Amino acid sequence: MLLRTYRSIIKHIFLLIFVLYTIIITSFTTNSYKNFTNNCEPEGRFQMTVHGQTRNCLVDLDCLPPAKCLTKINSCCIFPLNQSVPPIGCPKGTRQLRKTNGEWLNCSPIKPGSCPGGTLCYQDSINSEQFRCCGKDPSEGCGTGQRVLKHLNGSAILCIPGTAECPGNAICEWSFDIDRFQCCESDNGCLQNEIPMFDSEGNVINCSLITPKFCPDTAMCRFNFWTATYQCCKPNNNNLVRHHSVLKESIDQRKTFSKECPQGEIIYKLDDREDKCLSDVDCPPMARCNLLKNICCGPPGECPKPGEYPVFDEHDNIQLCSSHFTVINKCPENSKCVESVDPLSGLLTGKQICCRSPQIFECIASGLPFPNEQNPLRCELNNPITCPIDMLCQASNISGISICCSGRGKTIINSNNRKRRREFNLCPKGWQPYEDLNIFCHPTLSGSCPVIIIIKNKNIPLIACFNNDDIMELTEDGYPRRCTFDKRIPCKLGFICQPLRGTSFYKSSSIGVCCSEKRSPHAAFSSNKKSVQNIEYHSHSQDASAFFRCPSSTQIPVIRQGQNLFCELPGQNCPPGKLIHSPYNFLSQSAINAFAMMICCRKVRQSSPRCPEGMTPERSPIGYVLCELLVPDQCKTGYQCVQSRDDPEQNICCSRTRNARPNVNAQYICPNQQVLLRDGSGPRFCSPSSIQSTCPKSYSCEEAIGQPGVFVCCSIPAQPICPTGFDSSLDLRSGNPIYCSPSDLSMCPAEADCLLAENRANTFLCCVSREPGRICPQSGQHALLQPNGQPEQCSGPGAPCSKPSYTCQLSYTLHNLYVCCGPPNSAIVCADGRETFHQEFGKTVQCNPMSLYSQCPSGFECALSNIPSMHVCCRRMDAPQPGGQPLPQAQTDVPPPPYLPSPPTSFVTFRPPIEDLGCPLGWSAYEDHRGAHHFCQDTLDMTCPHGFSCAQSSVEGIFMCCRLASPIQCPHAYSTLMVNNSPKLCSIASRQISSSTLNYQQQTTTTISTLINKNNYCPNGYTCMQSSIPAVYVCCGTITLPSMSIDTGISKTITTSSNELLCSNGQIPAYLGQFIPECPPSYICSPSNRIGLNVCCHPFPIVNRRSAAIKEYSDRKEDEIENINICGTEALLALEDGKPIECNVTSECPQNYKCQPSLINTKMYCLQRFGAFGASKLFFFSHFTKICCSCFLITSNCSNSRCSSEVNLRTKEVQLN
Repeated sequence: MLLRTYRSIIKHIFLLIFVLYTIIITSFTTNSYKNFTNNCEPEGRFQMTVHGQTRNCLVDLDCLPPAKCLTKINSCCIFPLNQSVPPIGCPKGTRQLRKTNGEWLNCSPIKPGSCPGGTLCYQDSINSEQFRCCGKDPSEGCGTGQRVLKHLNGSAILCIPGTAECPGNAICEWSFDIDRFQCCESDNGCLQNEIPMFDSEGNVINCSLITPKFCPDTAMCRFNFWTATYQCCKPNNNNLVRHHSVLKESIDQRKTFSKECPQGEIIYKLDDREDKCLSDVDCPPMARCNLLKNICCGPPGECPKPGEYPVFDEHDNIQLCSSHFTVINKCPENSKCVESVDPLSGLLTGKQICCRSPQIFECIASGLPFPNEQNPLRCELNNPITCPIDMLCQASNISGISICCSGRGKTIINSNNRKRRREFNLCPKGWQPYEDLNIFCHPTLSGSCPVIIIIKNKNIPLIACFNNDDIMELTEDGYPRRCTFDKRIPCKLGFICQPLRGTSFYKSSSIGVCCSEKRSPHAAFSSNKKSVQNIEYHSHSQDASAFFRCPSSTQIPVIRQGQNLFCELPGQNCPPGKLIHSPYNFLSQSAINAFAMMICCRKVRQSSPRCPEGMTPERSPIGYVLCELLVPDQCKTGYQCVQSRDDPEQNICCSRTRNARPNVNAQYICPNQQVLLRDGSGPRFCSPSSIQSTCPKSYSCEEAIGQPGVFVCCSIPAQPICPTGFDSSLDLRSGNPIYCSPSDLSMCPAEADCLLAENRANTFLCCVSREPGRICPQSGQHALLQPNGQPEQCSGPGAPCSKPSYTCQLSYTLHNLYVCCGPPNSAIVCADGRETFHQEFGKTVQCNPMSLYSQCPSGFECALSNIPSMHVCCRRMDAPQPGGQPLPQAQTDVPPPPYLPSPPTSFVTFRPPIEDLGCPLGWSAYEDHRGAHHFCQDTLDMTCPHGFSCAQSSVEGIFMCCRLASPIQCPHAYSTLMVNNSPKLCSIASRQISSSTLNYQQQTTTTISTLINKNNYCPNGYTCMQSSIPAVYVCCGTITLPSMSIDTGISKTITTSSNELLCSNGQIPAYLGQFIPECPPSYICSPSNRIGLNVCCHPFPIVNRRSAAIKEYSDRKEDEIENINICGTEALLALEDGKPIECNVTSECPQNYKCQPSLINTKMYCLQRFGAFGASKLFFFSHFTKICCSCFLITSNCSNSRCSSEVNLRTKEVQLN
C-alpha cells in the first residue's frame, strides 16, 4: 500500500514537470516570433542567411534584392512588392503609350504616322470613343518602366525572392504574364549595355530618325517606349564590368539573332568594341554592313564537316551555342556545339552552332526525296513553285520539314501493256512518244520520224515560252526556271518573266517562266534549218534540246545559253579538247531520252560556289551574286566576275579580301615609279578613306601595283605625269613637261593631246599616246618592211614597189609619207605550209599559243602564220589527213597518241554571237575557245591572261583584255631585249654602238673612267636600234657568236649562217626576237645555232633528223655555258647561297646592284659595274658572295680586286685586299 502511494506521487511529479516544460517552451517560441515579426513591422519579415540567422545591414546595398535595410534594427527585411496591374485598353501583349507627363498618347486611324516608334493606332477597349497608340509591351510581365532579363534561348530568368539569383541591380518580381517570379531591371529606353546621353543641363538628348546625326558619333538614336520619344543612347562600358558573366553572354547571344539584322542573319562583333561599321570593309569577310543600323550582319555559317546539318530553333533560326556554358545554351540531344564555317570562303566564322549528323529523309505519301535522301530540297506546302516541275511538296518523316518528292521509285508497274509503255517513256518532260512507241531518230536527218511529227504533244502539259522564238532559261538541273510576275521570284539578267504557253493545267495569273527575247537557232538543227521550218507542230527549238537528260541520277546536263552542250564520242572530256581539273569534269554521255545523242554531263553540285583563293564573294540574300563573263557591269564596285573555284560552270562576283592583313613579304610597287616608304622590314600601309593620313609629308597613299585593295605610302612625284598609257611631251630646250589648257588645243604638238595630270589637281599636260599608229591607211594592211626595219617608201600614187602585191599609199602616221602597203584582205595561212583550218570559207581561225586550253579543233595546233605576231590553227605533224591513215611517227621516246577519226571535211562550227566590241587601234582582243572576250575593270586590273593588258574598248566605260597587234621587235637577225615581257625602249640620242662584237680573246682591258663616261641606256651587249614600229627604238642584241656545226656521222658538217637564228637542226623557231617562259603546243625548248640561246623547235625534224653526234654537242654546249661570263667585262655578279641572284623590273637587288640582262641566256641578274662606287663599297654585303666577272673564257686578274687564275675557266670568289 505504501509502495503504491509512492509510485503515484512520483508519476504526478513527472507529469507536472512535463506540463511546466511545455508551457515554458511555448511561451519562449511565441515571444520570439512576435519579436521577429514586430521588428520588421507588421507586413515584413526577416531575410535569413543560409545558416538560419538574420542578415544584418547598415544600408540597402548590404541586403539582397528585393529586401531593404531597416535602419532602426540594422536588419534586412522583405516587404510585400507593389506590383503593377496588367495594362488595359490595348490588345493582349501590347501597352498604351504615355507622354512624359503621364497622359495617354491619342492617335487617329486615318492619319498615318500619328503613332511613333512603330506602334499602331487601336480603338480603346474601355472607352470606344478614344484611339490609343499601342505597342508591344517591353516589360513582358514586369512593372512599368522595367524589362525582364532572359537566358540565351530567350526564356525569362526565374528567381526566388530573397535569394541572389538575379544579377546586377535586377530584382525578383512576380510576372502577370507567366505567373512566376522573374528577374526585372529598370528600363532606361536604350538597349542592353546602353545608357541615355544627357546635355549640360542634365536633360536627356532627344533625336529623330529623320535627323539621326544629332547624336554624337558614339551614340545611336533609340525609341524610349516609356516616354514615347527618341533619345540618344551610348555604350555603357562600366555596366558590362558589373554584370555577371553569365548575363553578359546571355545578352550578347540574345542580340545575335535580333531584328536589327535580316531574317536568318546574325550580328558579327568587331573585336572588343561596339558593333559599329561604316562599310563592308569594316566587317569580317563573311559579313556585310547594315547601313541603316551600322552593324555587321551575316549568315551564321554551316557545319564544318560534310554531311552534317545545323539544328534550327522554334523561330527557324540556326541554334547558337557556346562551349563555355552547359545549361543555358546547351545543344539538343544527338547534336554537338562546333564552330561554323563560311560556305563561300571556307573560313571559320568565330560563331558556334549546333550540328547534327546526317539522317535519312523519306517521303510520307509516295515517291523518293529529290535529289537525294541525305540532303533533299526543302519546300513549303503553301508555295506552289518551291519544287521543280513534276515534283510534289510532301511532309517528310522528320517533324516540321517538308521536302520535294518525285513520283518514281515506289510505284509498281502492273501487267497492263500501255502503262508499261508510259513508264518507259523516253521523251522529254511534257512530251509523249508517237503512238506510245519509242521510235529513235536524229535531228539532222530528215525523214527519220513520221510525217510532220518529230515529237508529238499529248495530254502531258507543255512548258514553253509564249513566243516560239524565245529562249527559255533553265536551272542547273535542266528544268525551266519559273518566276512570279510580282518579281518576288525574279529571273536572271537578260531574261524576263512571261506567261506559260500550253494547257490550262499550268496556266496561272501569277506564275510564269523565264524567257529571253534573243532569238538563236538550236545547234543541233543548224545544219538542216529547212527541215525544222517545215515541221508543223514543232513549237520551240528549245523544247527538244533543253530536256536531253544524263543517264545517271548523280549527273546533270551542261547548259550553254539555255541549250544542251553536245559532244562526239562517249567517255571523252567535253567540249572536245578541253580538260578541266576540278570535281565537275564534263564527260560525254549518251542521253537517256535520246538514243546515240551525245551530251556533256557533270556531277551535281552539293555546295554553294566559292571564290578563288584570296578573294571574297559579293554578298546577297543567297550568299553570292551570279554573273556572266560576257556581260559587263553586273558586280558592284570593287568586285569582278570570275569563275567559281569549285565549279567552273558557275561565275560569281568576287573581290580580293580587304580585311586580311597584308603580307609584308610580298612585293609592293608604287605606281608611276614612285618610291615606296618602308617602315622597318616592310612597307608602311595606309588607308585612302582615313581622315588623318598615316603617311608622312611628301608621301601619299597609293594602291600598290598588282595588289588590288592594298594601299601603301608612296613618294609624291616631283613633276606632274600623264595618265596611264600616255607619255608627257617634253620641251626640247628645258626637258620639262609641256603644260596646256583644254580650251586652247594649239598649245600641244600635233601628235599630243591636252589631258588632266594623274597626280596634280587642275593641271593639264600635253600627252602622247603609247599606242603605235597604223602605218597603212586601211585596217588589215601591212607595210612592206626593209631589212633595217623601216617601211619601204615610194614616190606617190601608182608608183611601183619591190613586191608586186604591194601598192603605194599615203600614211598619215608617218607625216603624209607614201609607203608600200599590202592588200587589205591577204590570205592568212600557216607559215610552214601546213594545212590551215578555216572556220568558214575564207575565214581563218586565229588562236593564242599561250592559252591554257586549246582553241583549235582535234588534229590541229596553234602555230605561227605568214603574218607576223598572228597565230592560226595548223594541222599537226602527226595528225591524219582527212580520210587517210595517220602519218608515220617520228622516232622519239614519247609514245604516239591514239588515233582518233577526224571529223568530215564538210563539218563547220560556229561561234556564239558576241557584241560588236573591239580593242583600241593597233590592238587585238583576247578570245577564249568559245570566241568570248575577257572583260576587266580598269587599266590596273591584272586578271588578263598572260601577254594581255586591260585596255579601254571601243565602247566608253567597258574595258577588255587586249594586246599589241603589231609587236615591237628588232630588225631581222637581231634579238630583242625583253623586260617584264615587253621590249626595253631606249633613246636614239644616247645610242652608242657596242663593241661587244669584237673577239673577246683580243679585247683589251678598259679603264673604269671610260666605262663611267659611256652613256648607253641599253645594257652591255645591246644597242639602241629602230624597231619594227617607226620612231620607236628598242635595245637589240648585236653579239655574233660562233655558228654551230653539226656532225652528221658521215664526215660532213653543216654550218648555219650566223646572221639567221635557227634551230640546231635547221628548223625555223616558233618565235623570233621574243622571250617567252614556255613554248606553244607541240614545240619544245631546244638549243639554237647560237651558243647560249634556246628557241622553240619542233621535236619532229623537217630538214635532217638529229643524230647521236648532235646530242653529244648539246651536252658539251651545256657544260660550256657554265664557263661563260654572265655579266660581261668589268662587272660583278651577286650570288646568294652559291647561285646567281635573278631579278626583274619588279624585284629589288642588293644595295649598289642593278638588274641587268645576261649575255648567255634570256634571264636577268643583279650586277654591278666597276667604278660606280669606291673599292671599299664593292663588297658591302657580307652575306652575299661576290664573284669577279672580268675573266671571260681566259684567265686574268680583275682591277680593284684579286681574282684567282684557274685554267678551268670557272670564276672564283673575290677577296678584298
